[in-house]
Amino acid sequence: MKFHKIVGLVAILNSLPLVAQDFNMLYQRSMQSMEETLLFIDEWDSTFISMPDQSDLGSELHIFYSGDSLRLISTYWHWENRRREINFYFHNNELVSAIQKRFVYNRPIYWDAVEHEDDTIYDPEKTKVFISKVYFQGLTPRYWTNEEREIHALDRENLPAEVLNLISYLEIVKNRLPQNFLMLWRS
Repeated sequence: MKFHKIVGLVAILNSLPLVAQDFNMLYQRSMQSMEETLLFIDEWDSTFISMPDQSDLGSELHIFYSGDSLRLISTYWHWENRRREINFYFHNNELVSAIQKRFVYNRPIYWDAVEHEDDTIYDPEKTKVFISKVYFQGLTPRYWTNEEREIHALDRENLPAEVLNLISYLEIVKNRLPQNFLMLWRS
């Protein structure tokens, strides 16, 4: 019995460098894509798509591309008491990462304290922001950093709710993309 525990421990310890190496490769590709975005976004072409049916106050896509290279898809989803921004980053037309920011307001943005006989109004200073990142290999989510910036390897069978939620938004985005952009997107 002791032998099996030792063998199991050795197997786990031997796999750790591979996990770290895999994450580092995906992280580097993601960082390269983000750096290119900061440097060249003003030079890229872009397309705007409105999605008024996706949330209370509307949603939109901004697609950034250079020639036949898909670079960035920025999405904005607006509701009366929150909003969500997701940036999908691409490298060689392959999705490499998604950064999601969730904003939760203390009150709906139109809240009128007098009308509701309330002394609390919408206050942008009280907005809570939650940031998470997902690193992809193809369309497969491989790693996730949560709001506490903890890195988690992902198992396809047991994805956290936050990652499943992001994937559902990704599917909406894919369904709204014009065919010419879908043809660029490698899976």
